Amino acid sequence: SGNGILTADKLFAPTRAASTENDTTKDTLYMDSKNQVRLRERGVDMGVVYDEKGDALNLRDGQGIWVSYADAKATFTGGQNGITVPQNGALLDININGIDIRKRVENLDEVVEAINNFSVQTGVKASVINGNQIQLTNQNNTGTTATAKNIKIYGNKDNKIQFNGQNADAFSAAVITAYQYTYSPVGGVAAHSYDDSAVRQFTTTEDLREAMQQDARKYINYDGDLLAYDAAQGAPRSAAIQWIDADNRFTQNAYNNKNDGVRVTVNAQGQFEINNPAGDAFNEDDYNENTFAQGKDKDGDVITDATVVTGTTPDNKNTNEDDKIVTIAVTALSTDAVNTNTRMEKAFSNLNGSLSIGASTGKTSSALKMSAHSMTTEFYDSLGSKHEITVEYRKVSYSPENGTEWSIMVTVPEPGVINLDPEAGAYKNVVTGNIRFGTDGSLIGYSPSTINYTANNGSAAGQTISLNFGTLGGFDGITSYDEKSNTENIAQDGYTGGTLNGLRIDQSGKIIGSFTNGHSLALAQVSMATFTNNNGLEKLGGNVWGETANSGAPVIGAASTGSRGKINASTLEMSNVDLSHAFTQLIVIQRGYQANSKTITTSDNMLNTLLQLKQ
Repeated sequence: SGNGILTADKLFAPTRAASTENDTTKDTLYMDSKNQVRLRERGVDMGVVYDEKGDALNLRDGQGIWVSYADAKATFTGGQNGITVPQNGALLDININGIDIRKRVENLDEVVEAINNFSVQTGVKASVINGNQIQLTNQNNTGTTATAKNIKIYGNKDNKIQFNGQNADAFSAAVITAYQYTYSPVGGVAAHSYDDSAVRQFTTTEDLREAMQQDARKYINYDGDLLAYDAAQGAPRSAAIQWIDADNRFTQNAYNNKNDGVRVTVNAQGQFEINNPAGDAFNEDDYNENTFAQGKDKDGDVITDATVVTGTTPDNKNTNEDDKIVTIAVTALSTDAVNTNTRMEKAFSNLNGSLSIGASTGKTSSALKMSAHSMTTEFYDSLGSKHEITVEYRKVSYSPENGTEWSIMVTVPEPGVINLDPEAGAYKNVVTGNIRFGTDGSLIGYSPSTINYTANNGSAAGQTISLNFGTLGGFDGITSYDEKSNTENIAQDGYTGGTLNGLRIDQSGKIIGSFTNGHSLALAQVSMATFTNNNGLEKLGGNVWGETANSGAPVIGAASTGSRGKINASTLEMSNVDLSHAFTQLIVIQRGYQANSKTITTSDNMLNTLLQLKQ
């Protein structure tokens, strides 16, 4: 069933730490609209999720998507005539997105035509605006490789066309609005920079959410500023960009080109949702570098390792609204090493479209679902009162080397208590844990194995409930195979109160009582005696024998142990016959005798008839 991981923006309460949704040591629970407890603050491995049709994404290392947050636009001006083509024409020799474009041109229209001839490869389309300007646009909605994304342009050595008044290969520019996000099963870390060749790795849903939000807020060239592009390095020149300082905070030059209000969340339906609210949103990159360098915030409190003391107010250097229109384009991603993952592309393609500033609704992806299963069984307290315990399983991670891991959430109805030391806001009737399986589907570990239960109904407090999922390393309990989840068997040894309604004695001499609750218990044990010399016993009459010095003292024990015989219930004294069995045999013999006697009578009648025929 689907399970969303709802996350809120993490600002400054109390530290500048990253979101904790991937922290599996800490759980945050909430009550849904059906009054059911649900788990929040937990990133889920993207390699184990399903699309809304129930098909697994089956992400492999390096697979992912391209996400663009704005059309990449570059407008070239400068010089008395803007883009300048010599009067008698000249050679256009430029490179766009790694594709060389070389052609002799006579005017701006021919420059545009030459660029547009390669639009399929570059994704870039050119047009003449204002008579002497060329505008390049890449909507980033086609192609699966870096050669069709963004705008990265520079002049080759033979170029004779002026761009922004710069001759030959003196010009270069980059407008980056799209980035690639790739899955890593061993733990992805998104390294952000204004460079579309810098892959944003992710492992969990929270990794991807955080990476998308960081890029949408801070690393998108919304305004189409022409930033110098280093063709040799294949990336924009960081020295020329001057967007981000050493502490990963915006410099003043970049404030007009950020959109700090963009919010990326994963809602309760398992959908990635992008919203574009209006107004200033205070983020950690808004720190005042001067006060930060002095080690204090504006209230004079000391800042250590980028940590703000709880209750303080950091100095907001930038109070501009910094609102931008967001235009989202999602495509598949491929490289020489990996193929596209079409299921992930389709799931996220629903995000495509524009979000105006302050739009009342956001853009949502298709729902992502988790492998999930739940089971409920009854158990009983010390008074025999019946209760229910529910165990929910959700698949959270997978690796070819270590198998799979599922989260566990154990719940009992209130006012029952199983969480003895809940944190503030936690639920006392919920305990979480995990269960792990090997690559062959065998059980290799689980937690918790026991819980302490207090019913708060007058029964004993702190009753221990053992959870037995099977033998570690074995297949005699819970297993993990590529099949639809199901519960084949649940066994528990508790029971409610009952009254005695029957007695019987087994061959070992146990007196077993049957109760109205369907259970049977051994109430007593009939003992038997043996003697060292049985022939030395004294006959006292009937089947009664007495102890003598010659027989030795009796050795008391249970029937069917040692040399003692068994006890036959429902048999007469001095008899070695089971009466019920004997009566049954008697009836069988009687029926047989009656059948045989009928046969003799029939034969006699036939003989008489034969003799009469002769006469």
